[in-house]
Amino acid sequence: MTSDQLVTAYGFVGAGEITAAIVEGIHTDAADSPAIFLSPRGHDVARELAGRYANIQVCDSNQTVLDSDGVPDSVRRALDRILVRLRG
Repeated sequence: MTSDQLVTAYGFVGAGEITAAIVEGIHTDAADSPAIFLSPRGHDVARELAGRYANIQVCDSNQTVLDSDGVPDSVRRALDRILVRLRG
């Protein structure tokens, strides 16, 4: 992504205080907020945020978040390499 491209989606695995603060910050400045994908981990926070903001989707699994447009391909490739090593 170049510096002149806008982020169109974010994905978060785990929805806690830090995720909530980031999501609220995104909504403070963005006239047209990007799509946000939250994992079911931290269900109460995720549901509360989804109830406040129409652009938030609470996914069925962490994998669904990772497969979303909110996670860059470079991050997916790094995670794949880590998983291969862990499964060894």
